[in-house]
Amino acid sequence: MFGHEPPFPLTYEWISLKGEGAMSSSSGVTIGPMDVLELVPSEILRYLIARSKPNKHLEFNTGDLLLNLADEYERVCQSVVDSKGESLDELTKRQRVLKEEAIGSVIYSQITSDSEIDESYKVPFRHLSMLAQIRANDSDVFNALEKSGYINSTKQNEKFKEKLSKIRCWIESEHFPYDLKININQSIDKNSLSDFDFKYEVYLLEILQKIESAESDDTVEEIRISELGKKGRISKLLGELGKLNQDERRKLGPEINGLKNTVLEKIQEKKEFFLDQILSKKLLEEKIDVTLPVKSSQNTNGRIHPVSQVLDEITEIFGSLGYEIADGPDIETEYYNFNALNIPESHPARQMHDTFYFDEFDKDQGQSVLRTHTSPVQVRTMEEGEPPFRFISPGRTYRCDSDQTHTPMFHQIEGLSVDKETNLGHLKWTLETFLSSFFEIKNTKIQMRPSYFPFTEPSLEIDVLCDRSGPVLKIGEGSDWLEVAGAGMVHPNVLKSANIDPDIYQGFAFGFGLDRLAQLKYGIPDLRTFFSGDIRWLRHYGFSALDIPTLSRGLKK
Repeated sequence: MFGHEPPFPLTYEWISLKGEGAMSSSSGVTIGPMDVLELVPSEILRYLIARSKPNKHLEFNTGDLLLNLADEYERVCQSVVDSKGESLDELTKRQRVLKEEAIGSVIYSQITSDSEIDESYKVPFRHLSMLAQIRANDSDVFNALEKSGYINSTKQNEKFKEKLSKIRCWIESEHFPYDLKININQSIDKNSLSDFDFKYEVYLLEILQKIESAESDDTVEEIRISELGKKGRISKLLGELGKLNQDERRKLGPEINGLKNTVLEKIQEKKEFFLDQILSKKLLEEKIDVTLPVKSSQNTNGRIHPVSQVLDEITEIFGSLGYEIADGPDIETEYYNFNALNIPESHPARQMHDTFYFDEFDKDQGQSVLRTHTSPVQVRTMEEGEPPFRFISPGRTYRCDSDQTHTPMFHQIEGLSVDKETNLGHLKWTLETFLSSFFEIKNTKIQMRPSYFPFTEPSLEIDVLCDRSGPVLKIGEGSDWLEVAGAGMVHPNVLKSANIDPDIYQGFAFGFGLDRLAQLKYGIPDLRTFFSGDIRWLRHYGFSALDIPTLSRGLKK
């Protein structure tokens, strides 16, 4: 189970509530299993445990993540049922492992290993939560599902009725996501229907005359709100289209949408006209002598952001070790962000609750994403050159995460070294040399713990010696350890994806969080303040161009 020969010490990780941290009764961050079981079928909760490695932390909440978890469970169930009776021998090793993991997760999620998968999974949890809000009773829900083809008969088993009952409890609870709530008007405003007795030309002429006669930008904004705002006339017409029959919608829909687009265009033109007038007036009234010297003051002196400062320090250190700098796009494809890095399709990082996806899709490269790490830069750089390689790839990365130590956008720096004789000893020396230089400590002690990353084998967590006994964390002292990086030997599949022969070349890779390194070196307590835009914070933690930062936060001129 743990990937090691017995005996092996039992390992475990925290279950975290999304946005609140690890569950702990002492901190009050907790939700009981019986409370959760009132909201979701038991097999979905068991699936959450079964799909995850025991030594990896779980993230969970009873809002959006619950919905995503149910979606994932239903997809896996369908996949297992569809492949029932198929031989796994015809699959590749990777495909076979993925299929076996999926089958195992579903089996362990059932009450017993020989239990049949209940057919209630065929009705999506998400779809059922919508029907439960717009249908008055269970019979109406079953009838709607039968008409839409989700089920063959309205005579449902007890398991399906239980699922619907739990969803209704979830909807009525405080945990149900606000953006999924549906409010239904019990009656139709008959007076609003008279608005459809209009002539396109009459409406358009009336509104255009108002826009043309407007004497200021504020007047134009008032017209926009009165016509296109939430309670505007045109918005009201669009909202009432759904109450008309198909023929009326087919006739009036294009006219009302055309009216909306035309009015919006004319309003924008008028706003640009007034903006040009304001700018022209300022240019005539405001004259600045650009030859005069700038007055120096606390308000005008710029500051270098700690992240920029740390990036300069790190690139200088690795530059002295012979590393180059590589860069790549922030918007990546699934191929470079996941496939080329040996990340399987079933990996949690691919889920919507971890990754920002775009609508763009390429049949060869997959869907477009905001990169979740800078590792795609490594693949792209290796594809474009010939080994040996030695470079670092700093840049912005994006994940669906936000708390005191995580932000949706953050900075990473990853390093790669590929050569014929590269080994773990080289990796250890590189990390020790870097950490000693960065933290200004002679002979920094590190420890390397086994871990798992899809793109490295073996994979390692890197800890640095520290002292936590006092109010300030001290690096390089004491007897405690602090995790600072992930690393390992590059997986042969990653080398193959870059057309490099793993039988000839091997390499190591490592990755640091730039923001966390800045926190550790300069004593910044909250990661979220990095992106607050507060000028007072930047004056306190920022640097001047001639400042030389030190570990003690002192500055030398």
